[in-house]
Amino acid sequence: MRIFSALLHVLAPWAGMALLFMTPAGQIRVQDLRTQFVREPNPVRRAKLLPKLEQAEFVEIRQHVDGGDYAKALEILGGYRDDIRATQKALDATGVDPEKKPAGYKELQIAVRESLRQLNEIFVALPGDWKMGFDDIRRELETANNRLIVQLFPHQPGHQQQSGKTKL
Repeated sequence: MRIFSALLHVLAPWAGMALLFMTPAGQIRVQDLRTQFVREPNPVRRAKLLPKLEQAEFVEIRQHVDGGDYAKALEILGGYRDDIRATQKALDATGVDPEKKPAGYKELQIAVRESLRQLNEIFVALPGDWKMGFDDIRRELETANNRLIVQLFPHQPGHQQQSGKTKL
């Protein structure tokens, strides 16, 4: 009985988290994260919310792809891409050097990299006529990821600098 009780205490939180993403309550979590993300005025804190939002939205994207609702999955993915664009633009507008103060840029790059990994997994299961739309977003995410890497690590071999600015 003690073993069962101890096992229950260890597994219960994980089971609860899994159910959160698998039930309609998971939808509420995505909406809450999205609301929090949209209302956050600070671009660094906004970027720090992106990994959580990315995880929750990719659960939804996978559900729609598995259910054959590719249009809805593409719509969610497009919204996520727009969030990345807006966050990157807001971070750039702060004028902070990402190499010296990577807060925000680092989290954004991690979220973009993880979304690319998940998108590549999803891409394999897509029917041919839907691949083009998903591939366009994937290429934009790859470009954003490469730009963030250059911003975070501008002095790496192979990166060309022109008048203090890095180019891809």
